[in-house]
Amino acid sequence: MEPYNYSLLDKNRTVARRSLFSFRNCVWTVIAVLFILVTVSSRDNIAVWDEADMMLVNDTTISPIFRAFYECIKPKLVPLKGRPESLWYHFTEITSECDNLEAYTALDIRPSKNRDEIKYVVFPQRNESLTMVTLGIGHDVSAEIGLKSLYPHIEFYGADPSIEINKDLYEQNLGGKYFHYAVSDKNGMEDSVVLGNDGYNKERTQHIGIDNFFKNIVQKSRIDILWIDIEGNEFPILKQLHTDENLDRQGVKICQMNVEMHKGLTDLNEMKNFHDFIWKVLEDKRYVFMKPVYVKWMNLRFIRLFIVNISDQECTDLYVKGVMKARYNLLDGGSSNKKPYDKLIILATICFTIALVYIFTQDTQKSDEVENKGKITEEVAVTEQDYSYIFEAFRDCVRPKIEHLKGNYDQFWHSFANLTKECDNLPAYEAFDIRSAQNTDEVKYVAYPKKMEPLTMVTLGIGHDVSAELKLKELYPNTDFFGADPSSDINKDLYENKLGGKYYEYAVSGERGMQKSRVYEKNGYREEITKHIGADYFFKDVLQKSKIDILWMDIEGNEYPIMDQLHQNGVLDNEGVKICQMNVEMHKDTFKQSVGETKKFHDFVWKILDDKKYIMMKPFYVIYRSRRFIRTFIVNVADKECTDLYLS
Repeated sequence: MEPYNYSLLDKNRTVARRSLFSFRNCVWTVIAVLFILVTVSSRDNIAVWDEADMMLVNDTTISPIFRAFYECIKPKLVPLKGRPESLWYHFTEITSECDNLEAYTALDIRPSKNRDEIKYVVFPQRNESLTMVTLGIGHDVSAEIGLKSLYPHIEFYGADPSIEINKDLYEQNLGGKYFHYAVSDKNGMEDSVVLGNDGYNKERTQHIGIDNFFKNIVQKSRIDILWIDIEGNEFPILKQLHTDENLDRQGVKICQMNVEMHKGLTDLNEMKNFHDFIWKVLEDKRYVFMKPVYVKWMNLRFIRLFIVNISDQECTDLYVKGVMKARYNLLDGGSSNKKPYDKLIILATICFTIALVYIFTQDTQKSDEVENKGKITEEVAVTEQDYSYIFEAFRDCVRPKIEHLKGNYDQFWHSFANLTKECDNLPAYEAFDIRSAQNTDEVKYVAYPKKMEPLTMVTLGIGHDVSAELKLKELYPNTDFFGADPSSDINKDLYENKLGGKYYEYAVSGERGMQKSRVYEKNGYREEITKHIGADYFFKDVLQKSKIDILWMDIEGNEYPIMDQLHQNGVLDNEGVKICQMNVEMHKDTFKQSVGETKKFHDFVWKILDDKKYIMMKPFYVIYRSRRFIRTFIVNVADKECTDLYLS
């Protein structure tokens, strides 16, 4: 083919412009036709919506948070409407994927853990005194104490029909006010399931109606945080939360709540009550529910839910983020008689304008290309992103808080989580997309990848539970799972058949050989001598991976030898193995003879600060029976293979 003669452009400029003008007219005509088609089709498409959905779209008073929740959750629940038993058993499975809606970024949701579960709180966006009520204390206020440490400006009120232990815990340990009542929907002597020293028993106790309790005992018309775990009496209370029900008529607002809903403890048809409550929530358009967990405990089954009021302005003014609130107001502004297709018309108009700008821009660019033909283009080098500022923010926040405890191993251990947890919300951490995945007794965290790439995930210590791994798989299906546990009983079947991963019957630790392990079996934990394999050998030779994207470690005291290998010039570093992020449980007094765990933890933290490779987030101090351990989320902010994945 002969080369094109660019001088013809100058000779025939008038002809070219005339042709271009004709081309523009054609494009404008096509866009105009598309504009009309979009407008007409948008009107036609509305007809397929049912009446409830039409009302939702037309009603500009509805919160965009509820709208996003409704649009995600309703299609999943419709097939189970009128089938209470199926809804009960499948609810958490089919609705959990709605937990990560973009609209929920308007809420700063934080966990607070007690002995056997995780409560959630939407953190307030302004300093204001809050009212928190616990219905059913259950000999445990550790989550309330965790909440108090997060936000000290809280008045605590607790009610439980068993005064034994509960009064002292709530008033002396927490500093709240205890009431000797079973709170339900009525006043009088009724049956309650009460926790005593010998377990749960059914007793005749004094009940008080929840409306009476809030208005006359607590004397509050707004309950900012409500936690309910009252062994079957929750359903009569939940009925009063709906629009135009008793609490509404009394002017009592509940802003957010954690509820445990039980089946099989009373004569009530709990599954139907649960079914009806869920559908009434959708109808009311007041609450959204999140964080569903289905619990099997002995012969009992119950569902835990986190429920947030996104309708009452007193509540939303407190905890919906200001920037998002303004954005929602913009989206939902205007008169209430707007048609749902108005937004599509606006969208078509925007597309029309963009298309015109694009045409003129393309013309200008082409002219510039002709004029600059043959010129040498300067190549601009892209500067590699430096994420050292994230480590520096971590170090500058954490180090001053723990400096005074350097060398004091025991006090460092017991104080670390409480001293450093306020460093979890540094502006530098906004570079991460951190998401949660919950198993039966804790929350794992993941720095979500910013680009699509296969991930390698390793679980060291499966512990008869892969629910968090299943959640991770749901969040990011392109993940290869590898798990190791010295007990194949239950773990192999769970990890391979339920999760679809690869199981290895090893205790992974610092080195190979026969060593002590604390093994979890059907009858609980026991100390055994088991076959150990070094972490370096496991990653490089067994898994044949040099980059572990996600590592979860809960190996009952054997974590410390592995942690030693993570440091600069450690064994893993010398083997070329990178760990990008990890959730680790660090134990104390795991074995009968102490092996100096508090010193090992102390030295690990200070070496982290020296290495400038990892940051530590989400510290959580756990008291479980006679044991103490610390959970933390550790992220690599130095290795480019890692940062390119979740920071770029």
